[in-house]
Amino acid sequence: MTELRGRPQGRGSHDRGARTLTPGTSHTLVDMLLDTDPVSHREFERQLLHDLVDTDARVRWRAAFDLACVGAPSGDAIAALASAALHDTDASVRTHAARALVAGGSAAAAALVTRLLDGADHERSTELLAALGAPAVDALATALEGDDPSVRWAAGGALEDIASGDAVQALIGALTDDDDEVRHCAVTALGHIGVPAVDALLATLSDVSPVARSEAARALGYQSDSRSFMPLIVALDDADAEVRGSAAWALGGLHDPRGLVPLLVALDDEDARVREGAAAGLGRSGDARAVRPLITAIDDEDDSVRCRTVTALGELGATRALPFLIATLTCDASEDVRYAAADALGELGAAAVQPLLEAMDGEGEDARGWIALALESLGAPVIERSVAQHDCRLGPAHVREALGWTDEGRAAAV
Repeated sequence: MTELRGRPQGRGSHDRGARTLTPGTSHTLVDMLLDTDPVSHREFERQLLHDLVDTDARVRWRAAFDLACVGAPSGDAIAALASAALHDTDASVRTHAARALVAGGSAAAAALVTRLLDGADHERSTELLAALGAPAVDALATALEGDDPSVRWAAGGALEDIASGDAVQALIGALTDDDDEVRHCAVTALGHIGVPAVDALLATLSDVSPVARSEAARALGYQSDSRSFMPLIVALDDADAEVRGSAAWALGGLHDPRGLVPLLVALDDEDARVREGAAAGLGRSGDARAVRPLITAIDDEDDSVRCRTVTALGELGATRALPFLIATLTCDASEDVRYAAADALGELGAAAVQPLLEAMDGEGEDARGWIALALESLGAPVIERSVAQHDCRLGPAHVREALGWTDEGRAAAV
């Protein structure tokens, strides 16, 4: 390694004369560099950048470590550190290169966004950008306006981790993105940011764009902020059905008992999207008073509404809905609804075992197959305990057939 001769000022009784600095040789190096003239500092950085591409991982690690200690990197150093942080084969080198990049601030963010736009690994790039914090927001906001949806999605993820006020505003702008996945990313990001995003989201409920209003309502549904209650009630009367449906879904997430009646009204909306959102909201609410209206909604003409309805009954642990869920499981015209009913029955646990086993008796092959699916979602231990605790009038052959058990020893336990 080439030696650098500088004239650092000594500390304490240290010699103030010329000194030979060899990068990576001592932990006192940083103290010495603090007093080194700028020309020597730049030369030292060039040496470290040369070492950063050495074939020996130990040399690269030490170079990255020292670069993280010597202050704000130059433009050349930022480019080299970005490459090392993204692509070096050694994890320690990547880690220290990333730490060195943090001192680069907005310049480092711009370099990383450029690499992101050029196809760099999205997960790693967003992790590094998030670590830069506030200085990266402007660059990420620019990336959110790019042509590549995957880049916009990645930028949204980084802004979620930064969670500053400026990051919130950038994400609000992404609520009207043309790509569904990018909008969903912005919604979940704003929802996870929490309190700092609430005011901006409430303001967006009055946006001229129905897409923005709908996505803002959905983002509020990831939180439990009481300030959202009345604005979401108002949004239930929005002229746009998507907005009403999102507001209904979000309202359930507040777990406010005052929301039950408005959600029941929405459950009778003329638009299926609103009824679907209301069914989902009632399931999220945890309010047992919603069970009877949801049982009625099982007969809705729309497949999506019926799916959400049976799912909501499962979330509410509605054991009194068992006969209706089993009938849906075995008779509904939609396979999606049947699958949702199987999952909902699985949520009900041991209470569903006996009714399902009894429903098998006399059913046709197709219905028995769906009942078997529901039993599988419950799991063998739940079934075994339930059958052992009750007088099962059905022979073990029914259970074996339902679960596809062939092991006689295991089936004998039933």
